[in-house]
Amino acid sequence: MPHLTDIERAARRAAGIDGGKYLESLGKYDLSALTPEEYNLFVEHIFNGYQFEMRRLVKEIANVPF
Repeated sequence: MPHLTDIERAARRAAGIDGGKYLESLGKYDLSALTPEEYNLFVEHIFNGYQFEMRRLVKEIANVPF
């Protein structure tokens, strides 16, 4: 695993929480039990959660306008 910055670790935690909430909403916790559509949405929640948190943290810490 590559070295992650504190910001990247925080974004990863947020992404995991988002993915977990999605799985909770399905009542499924075994990834192998997901349908292809459910799995794709799970991955989408992870990616979107990571991106959202990275933007939020970078903007907060570095005052970046995007």
